[in-house]
Amino acid sequence: MDIFKFEVGHLLHEETGKTTEFSFDLAPDKKDFPEMNFSGNLSGEVTVMRVDNGVSVSVQNLKASIIFDCQKCLKTFEKELEIEEIERIFWENPTIERDDPTEFFQIDMKSQKIDISDMLRQEIILHFPPVSVCSKSCKGLCSLCGANLNVEKCECKAVEDLKPLSILKELYNGKTSGTQTKDL
Repeated sequence: MDIFKFEVGHLLHEETGKTTEFSFDLAPDKKDFPEMNFSGNLSGEVTVMRVDNGVSVSVQNLKASIIFDCQKCLKTFEKELEIEEIERIFWENPTIERDDPTEFFQIDMKSQKIDISDMLRQEIILHFPPVSVCSKSCKGLCSLCGANLNVEKCECKAVEDLKPLSILKELYNGKTSGTQTKDL
């Protein structure tokens, strides 16, 4: 089922500037959004306007609730994403040259429909947090025993107390405090 496909055939026979509006509040299909784990519906309002050689598609007030894994403590958490507006052009003619082929969206002229799922997917990914953490105060996992430091205090020696290069200091101090080495 293609839930993010909209019929635009009636606009293709209209003059430039003619608009039509749709809205959606749907559970996204995993095949359209494989990188995302939604915890609810994806909603927004769509305005489609006839332009030369295609239609301009504008999505306003896009809302999604996505489940992420915290990169510090590995706990899952939910984040609300709200995107004010997205706009793309869907073209009738595939032979028109474009600056960026990844930004090329086409009207299915056979069914006279547009599929906005890839447009939505790309924009939602752009709004992912650069580092997904459950909270600013997340302490993460102990690097030695793996304990979740948000939940429990572990008995491991603090990482700053561990000095793996301290042996070099001892060797250096031994060399300068009277131990002589023969230069080759």
